[in-house]
Amino acid sequence: NGNPGYQRRGTGEPWYQRRAHGKPYSQRRVHGKQWYQRRVHGADAQNYYKSSLLYLSYTPLDEIPAGDRVTLSRDLALAALTSKEVYNFGDLLRHPVFNELKGGEYDWLHQVLHIFNAGNLQQWRALWDQNKGSIEKQPALKDNKPFLEQKVRLMALVEMVFRLDAADRVIKFNQIARHVQVEKDEVEMVLMKALSLGLLQGSINQVEETVQVTYVQPRTLGQDQITALHQQVKDWQSRIAETQHFVS
Repeated sequence: NGNPGYQRRGTGEPWYQRRAHGKPYSQRRVHGKQWYQRRVHGADAQNYYKSSLLYLSYTPLDEIPAGDRVTLSRDLALAALTSKEVYNFGDLLRHPVFNELKGGEYDWLHQVLHIFNAGNLQQWRALWDQNKGSIEKQPALKDNKPFLEQKVRLMALVEMVFRLDAADRVIKFNQIARHVQVEKDEVEMVLMKALSLGLLQGSINQVEETVQVTYVQPRTLGQDQITALHQQVKDWQSRIAETQHFVS
C-alpha cells in the first residue's frame, strides 16, 4: 500500500505491528484520528472498521483504558452501521469490547446493532423515536438515516429468507413487500441490491413475480434466530422420519 500512514517508508512494516513507548502504535493511531469520529461513514467507515478490528485482534482489552474502550466500541458500532460494505456484524457482536456499550450512555447503540443483525424494522423505528435526542447527537447516524433505513430493510429481507425452510425459498413479491415494508413495485430493486451485495444468491422471475433464493450470507445468530434454526432442524428430521416410514 502506498499510503505512508499504512507503513513506515523503508521498513515495509504495517502500522499495526509497530510499537511506541511500549504500547502498540496502532493504539495511538486509532485513538489519535479524532476526525474519524466526525466522518464515520462511507469509505472512512469501512477503513476505520477494518483497522480497529485488526487492532483489537492482537491487543488485550485490559491494555486499553476504560474510557477509550467505550469510545472505540461506540465508533466501531457507528462505522459498522454506516459502512456500505458491512452487512455482517458478527465480528463486532462477538468481541468483548462491544459489551462496553451495554448499560451505559450508549446502551441504545448496543441495542441498534442487535436490531440490525436481526433485521427488525419495527424495533429500529421505535428505538429511533425513543432515543431521538441521543441518536441525533451522532452526525454519522443523523446524516445517514435514509441509508440506515435501506440497510435494515435489506437485513430484514435476509432474516425473512433465513427463517424459511430451504425447500420453501421460492418467495412471492407480495410476501417480501409486506415483510420489508415497501410497495410491491419496489421489491425487485430491493432484491437486486441484496443480490449485488452478495447477501443473497438466486434468480428473479419477473413474470411470476417471485424470487428463488439458493444462498443466504452466513451471519451471527441471536437467541430468537437460534430458536428458529432449531425448529427448522426439527422439521427436517420429521420429514426424514416420514420419508423413511413411507419407503419402509
